[in-house]
Amino acid sequence: MVIRVDMNDIKRMNTYLIKLPKKIEKGFNRTNLKLLKAIKTRAKRKAPVDTGTLRRDISIKKTVKKFGKQYYKIVAHSPYAAAQEFGFTPHRAYIAGSRKLSPGIYWVQKNTPFMTPALEYELARYLPKLNVAIGRVL
Repeated sequence: MVIRVDMNDIKRMNTYLIKLPKKIEKGFNRTNLKLLKAIKTRAKRKAPVDTGTLRRDISIKKTVKKFGKQYYKIVAHSPYAAAQEFGFTPHRAYIAGSRKLSPGIYWVQKNTPFMTPALEYELARYLPKLNVAIGRVL
């Protein structure tokens, strides 16, 4: 009984295993960026629209931290985005520039979350997408 081992196959396997972590990281990053874009798109669709400012101000921001790692976050720059997302105490507010209401003081009492529902929906669909990405890498 003779067992033959081709050294070229061993070298190819070793090279493949060395490159695998970088390929997996690249696949994760690509899938995560697609996830963020999907969350941003869904949040824009769910955001309440009066003047369109809130919807326009939702964006993805890239930051670089220690050791050159890149981090992304979804940001809503509107001054009332947090109040719209998390709620507020009912109050009177002066509203100007609205397409629906004439300028004046109105009683404001209802918030409409837009970012959290978008995040929950897209995270529920994330695992299958991640499995596909890992399958492509391997």
